[in-house]
Amino acid sequence: MSSLERRLDRLTRLVQRLSDQSRRGTPIIVEGRKDEGSLRELGINGPILCLKAQGKSFIEFLEDIGSNRKVIVLTDFDTEGKKLAKMLVNELSKKRIRVDDSIWKQVGALVRQDIHTVQELGSCIEGMLRRVGTAKENYRKGSRPKKLYVRVISS
Repeated sequence: MSSLERRLDRLTRLVQRLSDQSRRGTPIIVEGRKDEGSLRELGINGPILCLKAQGKSFIEFLEDIGSNRKVIVLTDFDTEGKKLAKMLVNELSKKRIRVDDSIWKQVGALVRQDIHTVQELGSCIEGMLRRVGTAKENYRKGSRPKKLYVRVISS
């Protein structure tokens, strides 16, 4: 299995885990509506809370979360997203809300070289699927593994 295939496998398992937790009612906090749309396209149907799309201050947003015992943070993977994730973890923990940012950390580690926002997640997965498919097809046609590896990485 190539490193790209391993990354894709880990990423799809993380999206499935996210979907499972969401389906059980755990809200996912994202930055905006496009992030929510991307998660919906990936089949995540549970509650998604948009931090910036509700026209509320950060404090008001936190107050609205009050009744939940657990939330998942999935902010963007850029500098601003990292700051927001850290603030959310700190503030929600003070309110005795269990904050799961493990999926955010793992997804970020897998896609950081390719994308910077949650809204790009679906297209990133699609691109990885295409590259894996192209690599397998080239291998079946007789390409040497070394060339296959270079082609997958460079495309």
